[in-house]
Amino acid sequence: MSKKLYVWGTGGHAKSLAEIATASGFQIQAFISPNSDYQNFLGFNAYPDLPEGLAPKNAVIAIGIGDNFTRQEVWLELNKTYPISMFPPLIHPTASIAKDSEIGQGSTVHQNSVVGTSSQVGIFCTLNTTSSIEHDCVMGDFASLGPGARTGGNVTIGERAVLAINSTARHGLQIGHDSVLGAASYAHKSIPPLTVAVGAPATFLKDRKAHDPYL
Repeated sequence: MSKKLYVWGTGGHAKSLAEIATASGFQIQAFISPNSDYQNFLGFNAYPDLPEGLAPKNAVIAIGIGDNFTRQEVWLELNKTYPISMFPPLIHPTASIAKDSEIGQGSTVHQNSVVGTSSQVGIFCTLNTTSSIEHDCVMGDFASLGPGARTGGNVTIGERAVLAINSTARHGLQIGHDSVLGAASYAHKSIPPLTVAVGAPATFLKDRKAHDPYL
């Protein structure tokens, strides 16, 4: 029997997450939209909050929020009521995950993405379509790879950090927490925390705060 799934969010990321979930055998029950007027989304009911009485034995939850900081804020609020065991990783059947790699609870691995051998993906990370991390990489909690973003081996990506669309990080680098490597940029050296770097090779653009928007 397929597991019943509730998706928190009604934006573009929630749509992508719904595709992964249905392709992976989950049965979507409804979308949750606390701050919008949606009553229907993708043909499913949309409610302002999760129904009472949800428990690991009868349902699971996914957070369909693209912004890393906001996704963490939603998780911290939901975790007051629901255990992390109710937030399974969602992995599209076309993704390639090395046998000895680990995918954290609540993380999503999208179509045709790759997680290399001996890599670790934290909780509530996002690996968008065709993104990839090579061997021995570490993604901190709530970090994300945009579509087509990729790394060499032994790269560490800090919490809530972003590798934007089609960006590349050379092997052995550290991408600091809450940093952004801009779209189509190439990181040839490590990026400090709370930094935006762009270009090929990537250079410092500006400082940022963890809650600053990047999408």
